[in-house]
Amino acid sequence: MKLAACQRFHPDTAPDGWTIEPIRNRLWLEYGSSLTDDERRTGEYPVFGSNGQVGTHDTYLVQAPGILVGRKGSVGEIHFSEKPFWPIDTVYYVKRLGEDNWRFLFYMLGYLSLGQLNAATGVPGLTRRDAHFIFGAFPKNGEQTEIATVLKMADEAILAAEAKLTAAKRVKTALMQQLFTRGIPGRHRDFVHTKWFSAPASWSSRQLRQISKIESGFTMGRDLSGHETAEVAYLTVVNVLEGAFDLANIAQVIVKQTELDGLLLRDGDILMTEGGDRDKVGRGGLWHGQIQPCVYQNHIFRVRLAPGTYKPELFHFLLQTWHAKNYFYSHAKQTSNLCTINSREVKRFPLFEPSEDEQDEMIALLSASDDQVRAVEGEIAVLHRLKRSLLQNLLTGKVRVKLPETP
Repeated sequence: MKLAACQRFHPDTAPDGWTIEPIRNRLWLEYGSSLTDDERRTGEYPVFGSNGQVGTHDTYLVQAPGILVGRKGSVGEIHFSEKPFWPIDTVYYVKRLGEDNWRFLFYMLGYLSLGQLNAATGVPGLTRRDAHFIFGAFPKNGEQTEIATVLKMADEAILAAEAKLTAAKRVKTALMQQLFTRGIPGRHRDFVHTKWFSAPASWSSRQLRQISKIESGFTMGRDLSGHETAEVAYLTVVNVLEGAFDLANIAQVIVKQTELDGLLLRDGDILMTEGGDRDKVGRGGLWHGQIQPCVYQNHIFRVRLAPGTYKPELFHFLLQTWHAKNYFYSHAKQTSNLCTINSREVKRFPLFEPSEDEQDEMIALLSASDDQVRAVEGEIAVLHRLKRSLLQNLLTGKVRVKLPETP
């Protein structure tokens, strides 16, 4: 990709009353200054690196407001500071050359996708030589202010929704802690405590292997010549999230027809990853038959719980608890690059099984809490789509804001 291909604007396409010109006519990217961990003294002023705030210091280098642009590492990342700050040597800070609105410049620089310049030039990091020649689109100051106000409102709505999501997740975490260690409130008086779990004394204690069939999935690359085959969807570790599945990109695989029945996923199966990164050990959830037919990778465990025992809908939430994660992390094998757990340790996973009625009540409460989390996540996704639309339309002049009337 050439530098010209990174340009979002061309001087011949300027909206009425706007100027399209190299950003060096409006601002200059200045180098930050090194400030090692040993040199930092905790204070009120933020210290910024290329990926955002990395600490605080008791003095500042640049007066507020300020814009920072990632130079190394998170190349082209844009950050805004409302307080005086210290930019370290992995970032540029913006020196404004005129009277452009600071917030408008912040949004404009973000829209320009300066990170593409890293790939365009082949030089690691973002160079001023290239960045300064990127074209920006600049309306008059009054319109800049109105555009920045609208976009800031969108950012504030996203922040408010993210705070609501944090609160909803905390409620869900607290509810899981209560239900899986104390049961339905007010129902139990006696409790047992083990190395891995605490639970009501009336719940049945057993290992996962006693009430389920646990199997790993399909290994690709086998010789299939001479066999009748079928092509089916193939679920891999990257598709398995915590309590959910990302099914946007599903691979296809060819398997022996004779093996297909034993490999197919069913509604009600629990899927767990054997590992990779530490946070992937034991990660998974309840499969609802979203894709059929579908088989699964050999790095995924399929847990098929026996009817009339621990309900898959409840086990789905159990996997998300700190207690379950602690068991899997503690039994995983760590190498230089991988953290994995074997089927033997999964089979030994200790369970305390509530009565069927109590399981149903727990599932209802946890599902309602989970629905609230999903609803807020959906709200955030809508707000991000709205902001992307606003950026595209307002910063290009496709949609013009109405300026306040002059008295």
